[in-house]
Amino acid sequence: MGFRSETPKPVLSVSPQNWLTEGDSVTLSCEVTDSYTDWTFSWYTVDRQNQFYSYFFDEEFKPKHLSDSSRGSGGSYTLSPVALKHTGVYVCRGEREEPAIYTGYSNEQPLWITGESPPVSLIISPNRTQHFTDDSLTLSCEDQSNSTGWTVRQYTDSKEVFDFFLWYLFTESTMEVNSLSSDQTGVYWCESESGENSNPVNLTVHERPQAVLSVSPQNWLTEGDSVTLSCAVTDSSTDWTFSWHTVVHYRGFDYQSVEVKLLSDSSRGSGGSYTLSPAALHHTGVYKCRGERGEPASHTEYSKPQPLWIYGESPPVSLIISPNRTQHFIEDSLSLSCEDQSKSTVWTVRQYTGSETDFFLWDSVAESTIEVNSLSTAHTGVYWCESESGEKSNPVNITVHERPQAVLSVSPQNWLTEGDSLTLSCEVTDSSTDWTFSWHTAVPYVQFHFNFLAEDFKPKLLSDSSRGSGGSYTLSPSALHHTGVYVCRGERGEPAIYTGYSNEQPLWISGESPPVSLIISPSRTQHFTHDSLSLSCEDQSNSTGWTVRRYTDSEGVLDCSQWGSVTGSTCNISFLSTSYTGVYWCESESGENSNPVNITVHGSSCVEAPFSVLMIISSVVTASPYLLTTIILLVKCYRARAETDEEN
Repeated sequence: MGFRSETPKPVLSVSPQNWLTEGDSVTLSCEVTDSYTDWTFSWYTVDRQNQFYSYFFDEEFKPKHLSDSSRGSGGSYTLSPVALKHTGVYVCRGEREEPAIYTGYSNEQPLWITGESPPVSLIISPNRTQHFTDDSLTLSCEDQSNSTGWTVRQYTDSKEVFDFFLWYLFTESTMEVNSLSSDQTGVYWCESESGENSNPVNLTVHERPQAVLSVSPQNWLTEGDSVTLSCAVTDSSTDWTFSWHTVVHYRGFDYQSVEVKLLSDSSRGSGGSYTLSPAALHHTGVYKCRGERGEPASHTEYSKPQPLWIYGESPPVSLIISPNRTQHFIEDSLSLSCEDQSKSTVWTVRQYTGSETDFFLWDSVAESTIEVNSLSTAHTGVYWCESESGEKSNPVNITVHERPQAVLSVSPQNWLTEGDSLTLSCEVTDSSTDWTFSWHTAVPYVQFHFNFLAEDFKPKLLSDSSRGSGGSYTLSPSALHHTGVYVCRGERGEPAIYTGYSNEQPLWISGESPPVSLIISPSRTQHFTHDSLSLSCEDQSNSTGWTVRRYTDSEGVLDCSQWGSVTGSTCNISFLSTSYTGVYWCESESGENSNPVNITVHGSSCVEAPFSVLMIISSVVTASPYLLTTIILLVKCYRARAETDEEN
């Protein structure tokens, strides 16, 4: 038998309430929300969820028909007086007509009965009904005979009844929950196979509240100042007491861990405030607090860390920074060392960036000296020296910035005639005004090193670079030997900190009598892909000391050996591509230059189309005599056959 999906679902209600004391009366009422009045009702308790039953039947539970269900056929089922055995979860169902048509099962309604002398007790450890997420919990069923025939059962807001052992560890009648979650809020009780029950217990699992730590007046202090750490909990309870901790780093041969260490005088801050007065160097460190309340105690999470940095006049050790500044740029190198009068090596450089770690674990160590080969912004933080006994140096706040960029521009233009004047201008994209500038030409790296370096070129400092230290470098008059690719760089401070090298700016100078000529074969500046090209440096003495160089926007300045084949002072290219578009020139080791030549390599172009059409026409014309002869023979053959047919 079954029911049609379109039949109504009954509604089950409880009066006066779900929670009752043994001896009370309670009425379960079932009604169907349709216009028919001839419904009769049956009553069930919900047996434990069974995954096999749920799979084959359209219910989340296995209903158990009550033996005296018929007395509630009119729609009301009364328990008076209620007893412990009535604890459970109930549903009802309606039926009418012959043959019977059934509704679905109603909503569930639990009844929780508490008695004075239950046959078994549900023991909860820790013994409280309010818990936090991640707490551990033990539930056990204990009776006088120490029977093991009891099962811990659970009913949650999801309206499902479980045997507890189905989803957590169990040992006989004891259940262990290692880490509670909020969805484990519910009612728990012990039940025997014969239907006896313990008193039910309503357990609530709350999200663990957060402790919030603040510092007044500030985190950075001078030895002798006063500072107060204040801890508060983000909930409405007022009975919290507080404990105070420092963050401690432990290390072993092949592991590390960051833990909290209870302060020896933590109890004096139990009310929520922990004051250090006067503050001393050994108070430098990272602090956390935690709230607790109740018996047994329940705890908040540890607060987020709050550092205290204390400066003193005579620290037992000094943190030496090289280069000696607190502002650095990415990719700078840095050395940190702990130095005291006795040259002790038991000091450790420590770092705080929001989470604490021993410095040596992520860079090379030489006794008490730490070397960082290439800084990153992640190295921004506070550094200090600390001994195993807790002595400390003054802390140092080190900041690692993105390296500012120098920007190079040319006025009036990049292409000039020998004798013209031009100005290179360099500026830095930050708010500082105390930059001085150096000037360089870009020299190609040898091919082996090219792809392994930060820049695409080797910068060569100009011999008269200092005259452009203010940011402008003027060439007047310009000469052939000024042809080349230029970059600039900013520096400031002592010891100096540097920007990165600027963008490249080429200068192309043409003169009437260059010491060498760049000979191009075929002799044109416009070429197509897949063409071959020969570039030669020719002077009157037929010297072979010249090198063909190229500048492109994508690759910068390169020697022929990096993109062609070299024979003496000749550079050969077998197959051109559009990436070969650029400026070419000859240059000697002494810096003499030819006039530069701008060569452009085009892809497939319509300019080539006429040649292709001519080739097609030529092919057709060549084939025409054969086609004409074939046509004449076919015509003669056709006429001869026609004449033969007429004679017949």
